[in-house]
Amino acid sequence: MVNNLISECDGDSYIGNIAKGARTVTNCHYVNIPSPSPPVSNPYLVAVSPSSAALLSLNPTELPLDTLSGDVEGVATVYGCHCGTQYFGQLGDGRAVTIADHEGFEVQLKGSTTTPFSRGFDGAAALRGCIREMLGCEGLSGLLVPVTRVLSVVGTGEFIQRPWYGERDGRSKRKYPPRHMIRERGAVLTRFAKSFLRMGHFEIHYLREEEEELEVLVKHGMEVLEIGDGDWADRVSMFVRDVSRRQAELMCSWMRVGYCQGNMNSDNTSIIGATLDLGPFSFMDAYERGFQPFTSDGSGRFSFCNQPSAGLTATRVWAECVVGVVEGEERRREIVDAAEGTFREVFKEGWEDVRRRKLGFGAYDEGVGELWREAEELMEGTAFGVDYTVFFSRLVNVGAGGGGAEEGWEVLKEAFYALDEAEGGVIEREVEWKGWVRRYLEASKGEEEGGRIDIMTRANPLVVPRNWIMYECYKKAEGGVVVDGEEVGGEGGDFRPIEELLEVLQNPYQVHKGVDERIYGRTPKEYVGKPGLAFLS
Repeated sequence: MVNNLISECDGDSYIGNIAKGARTVTNCHYVNIPSPSPPVSNPYLVAVSPSSAALLSLNPTELPLDTLSGDVEGVATVYGCHCGTQYFGQLGDGRAVTIADHEGFEVQLKGSTTTPFSRGFDGAAALRGCIREMLGCEGLSGLLVPVTRVLSVVGTGEFIQRPWYGERDGRSKRKYPPRHMIRERGAVLTRFAKSFLRMGHFEIHYLREEEEELEVLVKHGMEVLEIGDGDWADRVSMFVRDVSRRQAELMCSWMRVGYCQGNMNSDNTSIIGATLDLGPFSFMDAYERGFQPFTSDGSGRFSFCNQPSAGLTATRVWAECVVGVVEGEERRREIVDAAEGTFREVFKEGWEDVRRRKLGFGAYDEGVGELWREAEELMEGTAFGVDYTVFFSRLVNVGAGGGGAEEGWEVLKEAFYALDEAEGGVIEREVEWKGWVRRYLEASKGEEEGGRIDIMTRANPLVVPRNWIMYECYKKAEGGVVVDGEEVGGEGGDFRPIEELLEVLQNPYQVHKGVDERIYGRTPKEYVGKPGLAFLS
């Protein structure tokens, strides 16, 4: 296997059965993982992303299913984790194995085997979770949000046990973790990125005082991000500020499309500024500043509007570890402070840019900021909520062709969940909303209509991979689907909805013909508040 991580970093010297049992791994960056024995006997292809295959120069119809189901050697890396400023010790790749460097990308399998970092778990992945991660990653890519990419999902033909929600669990406003053990199909996900280096990779060596390993990893990170030559401390500063800039830009991208990562611990935070490890993630339906689908975050530390603050905290804690390779307390403090300053400046400018683009203005000013604040208060304060994606995608058409406030209001009403939930579909605060529409039309008079529409259509997607859409895909893929009197798909599943959705998600800023039109509207009533969709773990 050829991989820059392998050639530039240090492997484990442990002798023994490395796949048997968890253990503490010290003074190295990775351990070698043999191919599982026995291998998967009857792998079957569930889904492949054609655009990802093209990036890897692979023919999507000729993928090696034995390799992509796990019959290959690889490495698993060691990393730590902090949440806020609390450190949790060694974690590591518990079910992810890096198998190659291909076309400039690090390629990983997820769910193929156990490693020393599996922490007593089985190292496997459920078909449901693999499909969610694939659609989430490929969807974010289409939305122009930095993200790790997914090549394929391969079914293993085996079954695993996982805690999840039951089909009889009804709608709930109270979040709770899954409480049923269910039998699920197993699968292996193939994903790739320029690098899978996480902030936690650096933190563990700093906190263990493994100075040599930390310096080697910092040099590898510099190679990944192509940091130039020069004075060592200056290079470290450039490296830290580059990572900080990428994190701030990622936060802006997430908030533009209504994405909530759910878990932002440092083991889920990539130094290349890509969305990584899509677990309890969700795209927001009704706008809520405190939106958080992850049941384990009761305090809302990582909720939608707290993501920038969480990203800044993660970046600063990480920077304080990385500067351990620099001499001099004052110089280290300067580098960390500069990284925080970079994050704040980049996010401030980026967030202003997001708001003016979503509202369709050529430049940001206080008037644009006030319009946003008013809309935000109204969206969150309207009974039953206002759909974030639908609202801004319909706002594009407000004022088009010279329409006034009444016409604009009729256009925006499609975003209101009161149409489904309120008696008679009555929408509260209608007078205030019409007032906002009038102020918006007045403020946008100075914008050339064609330019305004162009700005907004590039910033406001028509469709995002909502949990209910992915749910319908993975439920059909799990089996028992009959079409035209015949059971379809490997292992009895119907995989065509995944293929169709992947095509739509490649360009979510335009309407696609021949697809289920529900994907362009509010979340259907039967899915609002549904456990496993409205909240999950």
